[in-house]
Amino acid sequence: MTNFNLTVHFLKFDKIAEPRRVTIDDGLLLLFLLRTHARSRDQKDAQRRSRLDSNLAGTIGHRTYDLCSVVLCRTGDKFDLDNQRTQMSVNIGSYAVESSHLPRRKSRTRNNMGDPVQFFEGVEKLLEIWFSSSDKSKLSPDLRKIPRKELDTLMKIVRCEIISFVKNDQIDAYLLSESSMFISKRRFILKTCGTTTPLLCLEHLLLLAEQYAGFTGVEDLFYSRKNYKRPELQMSPHKHFDQEVRLLDSLFPDGSAYCLGAMNRDCWYLYTLSPLTKAAKRTALTIDDSDQTLEILMTDLDPEVLSIFTKEECLHATEATKKSGIDKLIPNMVIDDYLFEPCGYSMNGVTKNGCYMTIHVTPEQDYSYVSFETNVPCASYKAVIEKVLGTFQPGKFTITVFTNETSPTRDTVEEIKQVVQLGEYERQDLQECHFKSCDLVYAFFCRFPS
Repeated sequence: MTNFNLTVHFLKFDKIAEPRRVTIDDGLLLLFLLRTHARSRDQKDAQRRSRLDSNLAGTIGHRTYDLCSVVLCRTGDKFDLDNQRTQMSVNIGSYAVESSHLPRRKSRTRNNMGDPVQFFEGVEKLLEIWFSSSDKSKLSPDLRKIPRKELDTLMKIVRCEIISFVKNDQIDAYLLSESSMFISKRRFILKTCGTTTPLLCLEHLLLLAEQYAGFTGVEDLFYSRKNYKRPELQMSPHKHFDQEVRLLDSLFPDGSAYCLGAMNRDCWYLYTLSPLTKAAKRTALTIDDSDQTLEILMTDLDPEVLSIFTKEECLHATEATKKSGIDKLIPNMVIDDYLFEPCGYSMNGVTKNGCYMTIHVTPEQDYSYVSFETNVPCASYKAVIEKVLGTFQPGKFTITVFTNETSPTRDTVEEIKQVVQLGEYERQDLQECHFKSCDLVYAFFCRFPS
């Protein structure tokens, strides 16, 4: 096998991103999609042009090009060179990375009268599904067997697009034009903001899980979201939680819906399967089945922090990630990040053992919002929570923690129940739920009055 290295600078919206070291294996074709710019450039812009290493210059001549993208493909694959949404895909170590050039974040929507509105709903709709199979003839069922083209079709139903991904042996993590998607062997997570419609893809997803992945049933499902800032701008069935519940009930007869927090202020909605009853018994779990999720939903954020996530302050996502301190929140993460035009930020991080972290920032001051989520196991989430709050400095925030019986993070539930004050924040609400497979604690905090 013949290997060679190539250093590539990726140009996004005419702003240079971080260089990446790429290793290409023999048997794969590295296809450069290049374009020249008709308009003139000043000296500063010329210096920022991407350049090819001298060992490859001869393959395309010695002329300097702007690099739109790089596509790693097998010989015989065909690509539309006239398609402006060009893509690149490269192998970096044991991770695969793909990105594409997409339009700016959709910050304009329309009200009920059809008039344009300058607004972006940062609040995400979070769907998590654990699949199961009763068909013993299906060998090694795995959601990651679903082809990429089918995932693209699925995202069209949701009204968003895949813009990049990282993956390893345990998990595939996709950045979307509106938030994130994570796919592991039998767990599917879809988190989408804006006016997306994730519940409309459910029926198609169930078909794909059976057709390609070999799963015949759903073991557990969680659908949750915070209350919207502008619910009237959402698309059906996401205008009201009652609409969402009716759709979910039509697919899952054993589901139950909940609202935690003050319904007339800040609250959090949840739909899940088979709540624990006196007649129900928990399945015996082993340490390998341990699972936990921490989510922090933040509003009323510090303007100086928010300015980091704009193109006026940072040229590219890596700069925003480092300048904000996001890269230090949880160590040993492979980070895939994206800074939208003119503002907005998304990142996914994954570890070798399949854990994830994801952050999404809506930096417009009038409707600022940041979400943080991770399933990294640890004895306590207190230190992580304090780091996140120090990074984004919200005026108020919601914390939810899911843990199952074998999770090493179960102590966090007790910690949150006992905490009345967290730094400069005061707890306003606290609720608990006990479900078939896990326990939940919900807490809402506000900054002390000045």
